[in-house]
Amino acid sequence: MEKLSILALNDYTDGAVWDEFEVPDGMNRQDVIDSIMMECAELSLVYTQPEILTKMIGLWCRRNLENWRRIYLALNETYNPIHNYDRYEKWTDTSSGESKGQVAGFNQEDGMADRDRAESAGTGTHDGHIYGNIGVTTSAQMIEGEMNVRQRYNAVDAIVASFKDALCVLVY
Repeated sequence: MEKLSILALNDYTDGAVWDEFEVPDGMNRQDVIDSIMMECAELSLVYTQPEILTKMIGLWCRRNLENWRRIYLALNETYNPIHNYDRYEKWTDTSSGESKGQVAGFNQEDGMADRDRAESAGTGTHDGHIYGNIGVTTSAQMIEGEMNVRQRYNAVDAIVASFKDALCVLVY
């Protein structure tokens, strides 16, 4: 059992080696397991006893789950890739005091006539949502950036790489 791979131990334990394996909510657990087995099938494991490996997988998951969750959420955030500006604001306006208005007709010779005085006080709120491309980057550049991010970063790939580093012997 000194050169067993994750694929071999998965078969040997009928999948029980993954009993303590966890992924962030929203991720497909089986897809991640299958990806690990595909990427690590030829690599030897640091822990070759099934019971020990199961516990080490659980420990490894508990240590990394929050990081994986944040990676997954960041890469799956809903946004418009061609908007580089998205701001929400809420304003509260206040007013108080007295106002005096004067009026005059265009042909009035006697000057301005006083109008009734009015006192006003109160508050009001209004919201604003400002978004779009502010122009420092073209939409084509932002689309290209989005495509590069999607090709380069993947939450499943991050978990597979972490599994390799923590639980596989990386001597080829």
